[in-house]
Amino acid sequence: MEQIPKISVLIPTYNRPYFLEQALESVVNQTLKPYECIVADDNLNPEESQKNYEVVKKFSEKYPFVIYHKNEKNLGPAGNYKNLFYLASGDFIHFLGDDDILSPKTLELLVKPLVEDPTVKVSAGRTLFVDENLNLVNFPVFLNHYKIQKKYFKNQKVNGKEFIEYSLKILANALGSFSGFMFRKKDVNFELFKHKDFEFVANADWFLWMSLIKDGYIFLYDEFTNMYRIHQAQDNLQLSTNVKGQKELLYFLSTGFLEDLGIDKSKIERRVNIEKVILETKRDYLDYVLDFHKENFLKNIKYLDLPRPGFSIIIITYNSSQTILQCLDSINGSFLTTEDEIIIFDNNSKDQTVKIVENYIKSNKQLNIKLVKNPENIGYSKAVNRAADLSKNQYLVFLNPDAKVISKDWLNQFYNVLKNKDVGMVGAVSDVAMYKNNVNVYTSFLNMLNDETLEKHLKLFYSNKEIETELLSGFCIGIKKDTFYNFGKFDENLILGFDDFDFSLKMQNANLKQIVLPAVYVKHFNHKSFETDKKNAENLNKISLYNFIKKLVKTYGYGNVPTPIELFFKDVGLRNQPFYAFPLSDGRYRFVFDLFNEGKNENFFKEKANIIKRKPYITIITVNYFSSDYLGNLAKSIVKNPYPNINLVVVDNSEDEVEYSKLDQTLKDVFKNETTKKFYLIKNKNTGYAGGNNVGVEFVKQNLPETQYVWILNPDTVISYNTPLELIKTVEYTNSDVATCKILMYDNDKIQYNGMRVYTQGIDNNQDYGIFIPSALSGSNIFIKKQILDKLPNPLFNEEYFLYFEDNELFIEMQKRGVKVVYTPFTFIRHKIGGTTQGYYYNPVSYYYICRNQLYIYDNYEKDGFGNYITLSYYLHNELINSINLGTDYSLGFLKAVYDYHKGIKGKQENIFLDKKIVKDRLKELEKSSLKEVNSDTKFDYLFLKAYLKPKNQKVMLEFVSEILNKKFLKLI
Repeated sequence: MEQIPKISVLIPTYNRPYFLEQALESVVNQTLKPYECIVADDNLNPEESQKNYEVVKKFSEKYPFVIYHKNEKNLGPAGNYKNLFYLASGDFIHFLGDDDILSPKTLELLVKPLVEDPTVKVSAGRTLFVDENLNLVNFPVFLNHYKIQKKYFKNQKVNGKEFIEYSLKILANALGSFSGFMFRKKDVNFELFKHKDFEFVANADWFLWMSLIKDGYIFLYDEFTNMYRIHQAQDNLQLSTNVKGQKELLYFLSTGFLEDLGIDKSKIERRVNIEKVILETKRDYLDYVLDFHKENFLKNIKYLDLPRPGFSIIIITYNSSQTILQCLDSINGSFLTTEDEIIIFDNNSKDQTVKIVENYIKSNKQLNIKLVKNPENIGYSKAVNRAADLSKNQYLVFLNPDAKVISKDWLNQFYNVLKNKDVGMVGAVSDVAMYKNNVNVYTSFLNMLNDETLEKHLKLFYSNKEIETELLSGFCIGIKKDTFYNFGKFDENLILGFDDFDFSLKMQNANLKQIVLPAVYVKHFNHKSFETDKKNAENLNKISLYNFIKKLVKTYGYGNVPTPIELFFKDVGLRNQPFYAFPLSDGRYRFVFDLFNEGKNENFFKEKANIIKRKPYITIITVNYFSSDYLGNLAKSIVKNPYPNINLVVVDNSEDEVEYSKLDQTLKDVFKNETTKKFYLIKNKNTGYAGGNNVGVEFVKQNLPETQYVWILNPDTVISYNTPLELIKTVEYTNSDVATCKILMYDNDKIQYNGMRVYTQGIDNNQDYGIFIPSALSGSNIFIKKQILDKLPNPLFNEEYFLYFEDNELFIEMQKRGVKVVYTPFTFIRHKIGGTTQGYYYNPVSYYYICRNQLYIYDNYEKDGFGNYITLSYYLHNELINSINLGTDYSLGFLKAVYDYHKGIKGKQENIFLDKKIVKDRLKELEKSSLKEVNSDTKFDYLFLKAYLKPKNQKVMLEFVSEILNKKFLKLI
């Protein structure tokens, strides 16, 4: 730079003289001094304004480029920035909030690319978010800013449109604030902070830099050039500014604004971000923001209008008096033609359904309604087929009587899709529907907007959008009559339900598309008619399920039927969950599905049956730690069990001769008359659950060659009558490697584990759905093929955990290594939660390991650093409160767990609870030391000891937790 560039640093101020002084200090200490630094005072109070003046005067006496300007009237924050822009006489503009601070090289750095490259319209460095005392602020809300910085701030020139797109996509002001960037004054060829008739206040800086770079480039430095201060006196924390800010964010996402920027709205997750803005709006002013959304986004929504042939709308009723009138009114309120007809086929309702329909026909003679009063209930599928036979039109709609049509143009939309030869069926979205028919897939506003507004909101984003699916829910389906007949109409053996699954499968096999229209909304009062005869409806639905399964078996063969997820929900990618729509809960067809897509030959089940018939040896491994009473009960349940070939290996971790002797005698008494069932008692040091089980596994490998299955059980469990045999069947007939089963509470029949998660207090009324791939594994009950041990970690459990979460890690390792795990609800064990540790959350020592090891699990298996930080932040803050509520010893356990996690301390800990006198003495030393101010490790120790002496003081504990999060945050950014 041969000529010194003329930089105007512009500072709006109001009533923050202390912060203003720091801001000016950072300006006068720049390595490249500005041409001018203008402070515009917007405060009309003489006393407060005088304080601002005195601060500026102190600098202007020494630095003439520092200039004080008093506004004649209050302009407000954005107005004051605009005022400063026009006061400036420099070529380059750098705004600076009066509470922000520039790093010493900011002006020198940022002006350089603006001088050297005319295509660069804005130059910026990284922003550091701090509190009023300049401490790092690590709120998760700022993570998106740092994501942008990591991605783009690399001492490089970046295309303006690309940068705007990314900023809007993650909905974060990428440059942080006015204080974060510099630009040429002459490049502002638009009205400041205003687009058309819309003025920006809270996001004026964001608007400014986007408007500048839309047709150029931005240069981004990988250096922190400013500190943006977060504090209570900020303008953007005021209520009115907050309301305006949310409206401005919505305006950024409006079509007109995006078009003027030249931004492709499909690249910025527009619908997600509009909903995010509204959902994150505080309740106090949510209505204002929603009204803005309706007025500016939904006001001019258009409905599809096109000529079309008539539709025959078929409705099957049975005791539908609660909903049929609403259903008919909604159809009547939609766009109908004179050719459309409504066929109501009543399956011998016992309520007022028929009378309601008859009265409706009399009152609405303009509608073409046919009522068929069938003398018996022939089921849904047969009724649809009869009604179709009576229809006059070539386009059919099957509509449930508990549906309410919200989209007036639904039939126009259906026809617009069905007229294409490659389309087989079309459907709407609804509040109660499966898979891609569920409106929640397309919006988060289901419970926020009324039905009509929600429908317009859907049209805003999904007009002309056709979503291909492998399954259409049957509550509302459109189909060509020829197609319906060519596929043989509905299978009448599917009396009530599964007709939609069956027909969707036919469409797949014929390579015909099934289309969901998210812009067509039909509300669904699910199975309202069933309430009057629920038991019979459930029975008929179960018959339909088994009839449909029979069809699948005929097509694919028993054991080779693809899972419902493979058949109908393939692109969802969720294999680890029950097949909710197929509740095979009574055990029939339990092995019908090919869970792992392997294919089974014709001799598969015969060969597996021969293995099971031989009653191969199971060896149960359990670890004792003063749990001989519970182990006695487990041993008795083993001996009483009809399965003949079971070994029990007990690893004693008690390190107590009395306990060992008691256990030895207990096991001898229980097994004294057994010939095929044996026990083995191994004395061990206390290496925890993990170490003890590893000793047991190694013992089996070396000493029990007859073992075919290794069964890891907690000592406080008992097995049920059919569990050993059922687990072998499950492993063999599903061709899996590992199995687990339902776990009940020890003293009652509440469900403790259901394949999805562990419920420490148990739950009632858990619905079984048959065998599936679990999403969680309980370490109290793991049934493993012995040959698979070679494929698993060695040792099996990670002993660094000592207690808790080693089972979580093992399950994760199983998934990574391709080990096939299944859950069966067709047998169970009982388990006493915390029987060996005096409770899950009722023992401070256990609580220490729970907290510490949970943190390690988050670190080891959360791939996204930013996501890991958010997870840790929420966990630490929530568990801090939980520990205080549980009691002093729990708070101490929590603090020590967090401390050890930070220090990388793993495994068994002898001294979880520290000597208070030693803590006090060490704290006194650190209080006198200045190291805690400059050395982060010393500060960490100081805050830990301080909190340890005040385990009920939430504020002091939070200081300690915040320090660990600060350290994580700094590594992240």
